[in-house]
Amino acid sequence: LAALRTSAEEWDQLNELVDQSAVVIDHPDEFNQLAVAFHNAIAEASRNRVLQATLASLGQVQSIHYRDRGSPESARAAVEGHRQVLTVLRQGDAEAAREEMRRHLVAVRDQLQIG
Repeated sequence: LAALRTSAEEWDQLNELVDQSAVVIDHPDEFNQLAVAFHNAIAEASRNRVLQATLASLGQVQSIHYRDRGSPESARAAVEGHRQVLTVLRQGDAEAAREEMRRHLVAVRDQLQIG
């Protein structure tokens, strides 16, 4: 939905979150805050209230989990994943965006050894 509903201004805000997160890779709390903000911004861009509420309720848990299991290497991988997700979303192809987000979530799960 975000691929189809997002304005140029929102893309710029998402890009800024990714750029800021790249600068703080070695600072887990700051990085995690920006990574969660990126995910929340995509949910906001989708205009999907269920997704927005779900991510809002998971934000604290995500931050703790990322802090406990994350590393500079996983943060670097997340930045690259976020850049790739953003690139595909900007193309406006909902199917490609869905697949790229799936790949990103699988990579996060594997990198952080979730599940």
